[in-house]
Amino acid sequence: MRVLEADTAGTVRFSGEWQSGQTKHFYLERQVAMATPRTNEHGNGDGVDLWNACQMPSLVQACVAAMLGVSTAWVQIKQHMVGGGFGGKATRNIPTACAAALAAVRLNRPVRLVQDISTDLSMNGGRHPVKVRYDGRVEKATGKLLAVHLSTHGGQAHMPDYIGSGDNHVGKKVLDPWANYSRPAHVIEAVSYTHLTLPTKRIV
Repeated sequence: MRVLEADTAGTVRFSGEWQSGQTKHFYLERQVAMATPRTNEHGNGDGVDLWNACQMPSLVQACVAAMLGVSTAWVQIKQHMVGGGFGGKATRNIPTACAAALAAVRLNRPVRLVQDISTDLSMNGGRHPVKVRYDGRVEKATGKLLAVHLSTHGGQAHMPDYIGSGDNHVGKKVLDPWANYSRPAHVIEAVSYTHLTLPTKRIV
């Protein structure tokens, strides 16, 4: 980028790298779900009322409905205002919700499922290890960011997830803090790595 390469008296160029190893979500409330069977408008008992500790009720509804093979209208999510999940209740809660819903429908009785902390942490992949190399330029007088080049590297397990998606999670999320900022000229290069074993703290 010409803005990044331009060396003027009024700007300052900086560069460096930052990395974080894999981290685990450690929320106070465990992964928990309670499901009760419900009869749909056709008299079938394939629907559920579901209470689940989650950050994305609509995603839980869609996944539970797909697992049961029913319309999303047959899955009622009972959600209270919650906070503090920091990602651990966005998608990692779905296996618990699906298991409780399936048991409730098959047994035709209410089912409550609470993961103990050991099982929870062994199921939960946590945050991916990531390394970011950055090169940027700012205005000396104001500190305004003019341009930045980000090279992001993220590790994941043997199955694709956010990092392996077309809308690369690693590169996109680095720019999120600038959503309300006059976004600079930028280039993002994102690379994901697949681990066949447990990831280490160093990935590059």
